[in-house]
Amino acid sequence: MRVDEQIRLDAPLPRGPHGLTREQVAESQRARLERAFTELLAERGYAGVTIGELARRARVSRGAFYGQFADKQACLFSAYDHFAGELLGAMTAGLRDDTTWEEFVDTALRGYLGTLERDRVAARAFLVEMDAAGPEARVRRGEGVRMLAAMLHERHEAIRRTDPGLAPLPEPIYLGLCLGVRELIRERLERGDPAPLTELAPAVTLWVTATVRGAGRA
Repeated sequence: MRVDEQIRLDAPLPRGPHGLTREQVAESQRARLERAFTELLAERGYAGVTIGELARRARVSRGAFYGQFADKQACLFSAYDHFAGELLGAMTAGLRDDTTWEEFVDTALRGYLGTLERDRVAARAFLVEMDAAGPEARVRRGEGVRMLAAMLHERHEAIRRTDPGLAPLPEPIYLGLCLGVRELIRERLERGDPAPLTELAPAVTLWVTATVRGAGRA
């Protein structure tokens, strides 16, 4: 059984004998620290996150923090990588070999926007505040966007083999689409718009469809 199935992150580890292995305790501490970092980053920005406050928010000791991460940047990158992986998983869940382009766009957008809407704290942390963590953080964020663009490219090429209506696209278009959608969401989060992020789906679907389907005519 995974440790996150036994212990909620908002509850302290049980004192005394608890039956958890050393690995499960470490996993719990790491997950708590990643979540605490995400919350603090969204609330205070990168400069406002301290190791002491991270440890207090996660209900672990400073020693436990350094047992998991070399510094707060390492904690940021670990939390971001986990978040990016969740996004990618949500965007591709349920896809089949015979999924059409329109079905893929619908699935990917529902997964992406739905995940961000369910956790607007993480959305703000990683789409708005992360860039202030410096050039290495911006590189890491760029790698995450390129990962999504590569998935889009791969799926488009796979569907093209059975859909003659899809024309080949220059590689920068995949990255441009991902960056554009990200910027739409970032701008909304930055100005504090409370409207559900999922409301963007129809406009984004139209944009992506017009770009991809229109490429054949262009």
